[in-house]
Amino acid sequence: GDTLLMTAAEHEALDVMKYALRSGASMEDRDEHRRTALLRAAMAGKLLSVRFLREQGAHMSVQDKHDSSVLDMAVRSGKIKVVEYLI
Repeated sequence: GDTLLMTAAEHEALDVMKYALRSGASMEDRDEHRRTALLRAAMAGKLLSVRFLREQGAHMSVQDKHDSSVLDMAVRSGKIKVVEYLI
């Protein structure tokens, strides 16, 4: 299911993301679609969340159950700044 970190990443709530990580949240937890917080941030087109998770050491090579990558999710979001950041 959804974690606090995933939800915060989708809403670019950096303070909540920091709190979740300080409290022991794992960046590698996955939802029912096998998406991590990073994949969900990219899917939502949230550049600050993507950047923060990358800086915190999130695995950039993750894929969901459909083999969609972080870049795939960013492209689908239509947010060019996220795509540019990732390439």
